[in-house]
Amino acid sequence: MLITLRRVIKKNQLDNILQSFNLSSIINFPTRIGPDSFSTIDNVFIGNSYLNEFVITPLINGFSDHDAQLLTIQFVQKHNKDWCAYFKRNINQYTIADFNSAMRPGILFLKEMMSI
Repeated sequence: MLITLRRVIKKNQLDNILQSFNLSSIINFPTRIGPDSFSTIDNVFIGNSYLNEFVITPLINGFSDHDAQLLTIQFVQKHNKDWCAYFKRNINQYTIADFNSAMRPGILFLKEMMSI
């Protein structure tokens, strides 16, 4: 009972961290099934702006106790002749360092969760 409560608290903390980055965990089915247990050991995080535009399904391969996931995101674009959008991500040593610094608390949190 105490371990279950701790896991619920840690899951809520993880969800709060994800929400602070406008992300949600979308895996809601077991990805590893053993003879006596099952768990969701894989995670897929998606931006909240796409929450109504995706389908995720398990891919059961039959070769192991670990299943894959297939994520399909629907992108609907409306064409406007007078407007054009261009998206560019700048990846360099500084943006990588910023990303690693921002992710460090989450990674430490996940390591702590795995030790429970």
